[in-house]
Amino acid sequence: MVRLTKEQIEEFYEVGYVVIPGLFIGVDLQRISRAIHGFVRTADLYRDSSDRFVYTAPPRSRLKRVVWAGTFEDRLLLASRTDRLLRPVSQLLGHRNLVQIINQVHLKWPNDHTFYPLHQDSSNRRYGTELWTDVNGKGSYVQCLTAVTEVTPSNGGLYFIPGSCKKGHLALPYKEGVETRTDDCRIEDAVPVILNPGDTVFFGPYTIHGSGGNSSSEIQKLFINGFALQGANRRGYPGCGLGEDIAL
Repeated sequence: MVRLTKEQIEEFYEVGYVVIPGLFIGVDLQRISRAIHGFVRTADLYRDSSDRFVYTAPPRSRLKRVVWAGTFEDRLLLASRTDRLLRPVSQLLGHRNLVQIINQVHLKWPNDHTFYPLHQDSSNRRYGTELWTDVNGKGSYVQCLTAVTEVTPSNGGLYFIPGSCKKGHLALPYKEGVETRTDDCRIEDAVPVILNPGDTVFFGPYTIHGSGGNSSSEIQKLFINGFALQGANRRGYPGCGLGEDIAL
């Protein structure tokens, strides 16, 4: 069973994120990879029938995200409910009862220079509105990002601003294709996080992060899950509504 150390939990709340190497390995990682390969191979079947299959802009228009992917591939929902993922989340949130609101696949295609500007997930969760309550005063949410392929700066890798988690919700401006820049959010303060297949990074809703464009010749694949404390979320999400309750 995977258990975070006291030092890892402190790192999560002080730095804003913590990496667990090789959280998914062997057959478990292969199942996730095969499920995602299935999406890539059959995505066009869903192009006009589901808004949960999100594509890059024309003219190339390739699959870039699948929302609540477990509806279409139950292997991905099962993978998101394993103890190796849920136990660390439970430790970080300090509770055994969780609500899953994110179960996604993210893809970055070769030589696609599309990037995600710096942002906080608290904006996506609708912090500061009636749709969210920070019930524990520490964010009440954990995002889990698992590398299915290698994640490096050259293939659209991740970067974080260490310590930004301690600034709370900043309501940062966000515009696709334009790097976010404020006094609290500067790209030169961000550091890359390199992940091998199966590595998982856990981070909180206030941690400022983003990702670059893929300038390599290989596709990048990510498996992303998000969990909230009960009573935090009142926003409906495609595929899961207000989320699915999980009790460890």
